[in-house]
Amino acid sequence: MANAVIVVDMIVAFMEKGRSLYCSDRARAIIPRVQEILDREVAQGSHIFFLMDAHKPDDKEFQMFPPHA
Repeated sequence: MANAVIVVDMIVAFMEKGRSLYCSDRARAIIPRVQEILDREVAQGSHIFFLMDAHKPDDKEFQMFPPHA
């Protein structure tokens, strides 16, 4: 039976400098470790799932946060 890895909200708007909701350099520091885990798990046949934020252009969330995702 294969394992599953769930990656949540590692989207450009949060993880890339200069984007609307950039978290921080500290947040970016996790990227190499996440990539290492994903590489290992894919090699072992695990299923990888990416969950992310998505919005329509008129989403009410944009009343609180700048447009993203």
